[in-house]
Amino acid sequence: MSYCIPAEYLCDGKWDCSDGHDESKTQNCGPHRFCKNMFNCTKTQICIHVHETCDGLVNCPYEDDEQLCTLSRHIYPAGCLCLALAMQCVNQTIHFNLLASSFQFYIMIFEDSNIYFEDHWDARNKLPFAAVLMILNSGQTNPCVYLEQSNNLLHIDFKSNHIPTLHQKCFEQSLKLKLVKISHNLISKLSDCLFCNLALLIHLDLSHNLLSFISSSFVLRSPQMTLLSLQNNILNTANPNYFSNAHFKILQVENFRLCCTLKGNLKCTAKIPWYTSCKHLLPSESIKIVFLCILCLIFSLNVASIL
Repeated sequence: MSYCIPAEYLCDGKWDCSDGHDESKTQNCGPHRFCKNMFNCTKTQICIHVHETCDGLVNCPYEDDEQLCTLSRHIYPAGCLCLALAMQCVNQTIHFNLLASSFQFYIMIFEDSNIYFEDHWDARNKLPFAAVLMILNSGQTNPCVYLEQSNNLLHIDFKSNHIPTLHQKCFEQSLKLKLVKISHNLISKLSDCLFCNLALLIHLDLSHNLLSFISSSFVLRSPQMTLLSLQNNILNTANPNYFSNAHFKILQVENFRLCCTLKGNLKCTAKIPWYTSCKHLLPSESIKIVFLCILCLIFSLNVASIL
């Protein structure tokens, strides 16, 4: 006798055919099973028709057929792509200031795009749920617009935006940040307490900028910080106080002279050449005293010659 059973009865752990054919591991339920043009219930081999998802009736053991159903009502800018809670816009011009509704995405990626907001409040209202925000090569010279009023951000990446500076209160409200990447920009200095009180911060990437000065207290009270990336900057390598107050574990640089400014058990990615040592690269206190004495002697001789 032949008869039909619903597709969701296949591989559900129960015999619905008299000979158990619907639960056969060799024909229907082995590791090769996949749900072509159907919905595969998570952690199972159960397949259901796509029309049975988001219909208000639970058909999967873990109820995943009724999850994320509000996504069907999400809107996103024309020309962009979305997948579940992520949105990506590449080579687009987006006037958020002309759009009335907000965007309920947790991951937002903008690349080679022109983005317009009315002000920082508009940015906050249009991107209220963003946890990962990546704005790459999009001419956004003021990242603080996105940070000052955001309490949800975990990961930001503002690579290649010609950012000239970061003002002191830029990260004051973004206390959940774990990853901050602002590489390939035009930042020349880091002021006091710029990255203070970021208790969850793990990685700070400021590589490929124009940094010539950093305050010794630019990072404070960030106990989880592991990696500081400063490759390809123009820092004065003779300043021993750059990292005197920092509590990161690894400094990523290509200039081995900066490694000599580290104290304690901090690690450095640049290798000091075998033919030199930090003692030869940083002036000792005795050398400083001798140098000052020579300057004083030269000054005294000049005064005496004038008299």
